[in-house]
Amino acid sequence: MMAGACHCKNGQRQAASAFSTLAGSPLSDIVFGNSELSMHEDSATKSGGALKRIFCGRCGSPIYSQVPAQPDTAYLKTRILNDTSSFKSMFNLWCDSKQD
Repeated sequence: MMAGACHCKNGQRQAASAFSTLAGSPLSDIVFGNSELSMHEDSATKSGGALKRIFCGRCGSPIYSQVPAQPDTAYLKTRILNDTSSFKSMFNLWCDSKQD
């Protein structure tokens, strides 16, 4: 659907990196099988909207995020994908807080 990079401070902390790469997809298109998923609601956002961060309940790896304005869209953390060769960044978000 869409792919890009988020440079927000909370995402930098969550990814332990300068930015987080994301691939947006309809939530209904994603199947996790028997995975144990957990959710953290991040309300300390610059936008003021509570972001849902979904992660593996076993190992803690970030899986996807959901933004309040797009509840039917999952922003997958691209590092969980087996093949990222077709990843082409289409957007950059929160560039005012990006690393130099």
